[in-house]
Amino acid sequence: MPHAGYPVGSDVSTYLTECGFPVSANLTNMLDGYALSGKQMFETKVNRQILATTQTRKFDPPTYWNQALDLEGDLISASSVTAMGITQVAATDYLLGPYDALQRGQPYVWIEFLRWWNSLQSWATKQSIVITGQWGWAATVPDDVWDAVIAAAILKGPATMVTMKASGGGINSFRTGDVQEDWGISPGHPFRAHLRETYNSAVASYTRVQGGV
Repeated sequence: MPHAGYPVGSDVSTYLTECGFPVSANLTNMLDGYALSGKQMFETKVNRQILATTQTRKFDPPTYWNQALDLEGDLISASSVTAMGITQVAATDYLLGPYDALQRGQPYVWIEFLRWWNSLQSWATKQSIVITGQWGWAATVPDDVWDAVIAAAILKGPATMVTMKASGGGINSFRTGDVQEDWGISPGHPFRAHLRETYNSAVASYTRVQGGV
């Protein structure tokens, strides 16, 4: 199920323990830092903020009145939109798009103004579009992003040495929650490979392309 926040050190420790890799006390004290590094690593790689926060962002107006304006980020809801100091009303003055974004479980990535604009921008209107809202991919952290951040946290530092030592001892399966993965006749199958696969799969799913999702 989705998570209210990003993983912290205790979540990384729990994951490793459930997978059969005990975490030493001195390493436990360092895991919060690795969890934060894992989150930063993932969001930098996918070029987007996953957990939405309230922010106000400013933009230059579009060149033409009916031109969609790239939000250059993800927006799940707007509480206020103004243009040159004038409050804009949703569905009357502007539309957020893609129109079916929320139904598809994705954020808005552009805004389209429905009223007339000057055909050319002037310096006076620079940064005159002001949008306050929930900026980010979603209001919660999806399961696959959660797992990817934990994977990144483990791969970032000394935790990697713990997993390599354990897997080198002949482990051929691991269990986390209700899920068990078996590697058959390949004891010593690198746990790191599983972590990289988890991370790379989420990166492929969430990487933001320019001008879209």
